Amino acid sequence: MRTGAQILADILVKNDSRFVFHMPGESFLIAIDALHQHAGKITAIACRNETGMAIMAEATGKLTDKPGICFVTRGPGGTNVGLGMHTALQDSSPMILFVGQAGRFETERDTFLAYQDFPNMFAPLAKWVVQVDSAHRLPEIVSRAYHVAMSGRPGPVVVVIPEDVFEEECDVKDAMPVQKTEASPAQQDVEKLMDLLGKAKKPVLFIGGTGWTETARTQVQDFAEKNKLPVVSSFRRRDVIDNRHPCFVGELGIGANPNLLPWIKESDLIIAFGLRLGEMNTIGSGFMIGFSLFDVPVPEQTLIQIHSGLEELNRVYQADLAILSSPVPMAAALEKTSPLSSVPWQERTSNARVEYETYGKTDSCPEPVDLAAIFRWLRDRLSGDAILTNGAGTYAGWSQRYFQHYQLHTQLGPISGGMGYGLPAAIAAKLHRPESPVIALAGDGCFLMNSEELATAVKYQIPIIILVINNNMYGAIRMHQEIAFGGRDLGTSLTNPDFSMLAKAYGISGAVVSTTDEFEPAFEQALKSEGPAIIELRINPEAINTRFTLSSISKK
Repeated sequence: MRTGAQILADILVKNDSRFVFHMPGESFLIAIDALHQHAGKITAIACRNETGMAIMAEATGKLTDKPGICFVTRGPGGTNVGLGMHTALQDSSPMILFVGQAGRFETERDTFLAYQDFPNMFAPLAKWVVQVDSAHRLPEIVSRAYHVAMSGRPGPVVVVIPEDVFEEECDVKDAMPVQKTEASPAQQDVEKLMDLLGKAKKPVLFIGGTGWTETARTQVQDFAEKNKLPVVSSFRRRDVIDNRHPCFVGELGIGANPNLLPWIKESDLIIAFGLRLGEMNTIGSGFMIGFSLFDVPVPEQTLIQIHSGLEELNRVYQADLAILSSPVPMAAALEKTSPLSSVPWQERTSNARVEYETYGKTDSCPEPVDLAAIFRWLRDRLSGDAILTNGAGTYAGWSQRYFQHYQLHTQLGPISGGMGYGLPAAIAAKLHRPESPVIALAGDGCFLMNSEELATAVKYQIPIIILVINNNMYGAIRMHQEIAFGGRDLGTSLTNPDFSMLAKAYGISGAVVSTTDEFEPAFEQALKSEGPAIIELRINPEAINTRFTLSSISKK
């Protein structure tokens, strides 16, 4: 006989869910106690807010391709996880949220802290929402939750468990550990892909999305190299290819090389492998104008679309060839193909690579802190396994343009555009990859969205380095204001603390960088910290973007 809490804990251990993120709540305290009985196999991380907690679970899914696990309690906890759920859905990250609910006998009684209709509440934010009303069904339903979160296009699942179900005792067998099910391409589809590629003159391979392994990544890189095929990564997925690879020519999305976009439009074949062809990956011109890279619904270019989610194929753009396949089997199929006898685009690929390598090579940004120089220095200083996380804001463009990723799962950023992501994601990354340097990037506005999770990093002595890039404004929104309202500041100026003093209040290392020369010694000192460290970079507000200044926008 086991309680529902013990049954659930056994399931999580059996599926190798090493970390569980939670905000302690009375609805599931018995579940946390059951997890404690598996100390050494699973670690429960107590967070400071459900928003940051959910981001840690989402980042876990993005980093490991296995569902990140988190627990919240009833109404207040459930309503606070929206940003993490939205990010998991938008970014296709596997995640399971367990919600502790009021007891079954309290249904429809306006119980304290309770929310009665979680299925309808979470329906737009999850692949599946279910309430478990019997401990007997936990093995069945939680197993299904893992499968749903990981299958097709991955995403979040919500499992609601009443408090008395956690406490209920029963005798039930465990389910087997979950095995990921992946769609594979048909041989005729691979042959047709190669036929279309052989007829092309200016092809481009887009790669991105989730579900990649080191083997699949290597196989696609080999496929590109033997056919001299230019490769473009999707927005915030640069780590799906070694950025030093001779076929890698740039990244889509906000901050893309403006010379890359017309080059893509001139292509005659697009192979979109793994990524969603949504707004961020189809910005073609102007100031963040999505779906302008190709014509809707029928692009001028021949389009081959490969995705693990059936609902993503032909969603916006009609493909000439749509292939339902996950990255792993598709990459294996491509690796087995013979190289083309003729690749008339070889020089085009080489020229695009030269453009990528020279774009921003010697640029600088308005002093006194040169972010371009700092990210070039970080690129050369850090090891290839270093992980960079970031939230949303103009500051993220500097790492996008001047930093490179060499290994898979070294970039964690929200495609959803949610602020406050960098710090919680960095905590999750360092827990899973303790041997890798982990750097959290945050703007001043972005950092304060979830800065309370600094207490979590301190509590568990998680040695991450947080770079707070401070320009005393919501920079991205200010850019929109400059364009639309003639430079009027309408709520975007910020009042900030001294971030280095905030670090010292937590008893950790804190430094202020006011000039470029101060960054290197501050960073080297932070690397020696046994716990988290903060470096505040006080930048010129004019350094609003990697291609233009704040004042230059207002003059347009």
